[in-house]
Amino acid sequence: MKDFGVILGELEELTAAEERLFISLLPHRGLEKAVVGKELARRIGINERDMKRTIAHLRRWHKLPIGSSKSEEPKGYFLIQTADEARLTTRHMWREAINILKVISVIEKQMLPELLGQLRLQWRAEEKGDEESES
Repeated sequence: MKDFGVILGELEELTAAEERLFISLLPHRGLEKAVVGKELARRIGINERDMKRTIAHLRRWHKLPIGSSKSEEPKGYFLIQTADEARLTTRHMWREAINILKVISVIEKQMLPELLGQLRLQWRAEEKGDEESES
């Protein structure tokens, strides 16, 4: 695996928070050295929600191998070192993606038609009210 110091030098311009986060993860190479999200966020001086957004950005746009574990000990974030750590990270991402797709399906198949039906009824009632006021 490439040296992370070299990777940092090759990255496009990082924001201060992105750079702090990546540098804070350097000692956490591999699952066994994972750091809990709350602690990582505290170290870099941002809230957990912003930290998660920053990690997602670093993964997607800068292609940094930031792993996470929600089910295995230790839980937390780390720099991926092995194929097993990559699979561990993507396994919980797949579960989250599938759950989101299930919710989308429920909304579109059950809730959306009902809401559209209500909107049509409201639109027709308003349309009739406009016709009556013109007469």
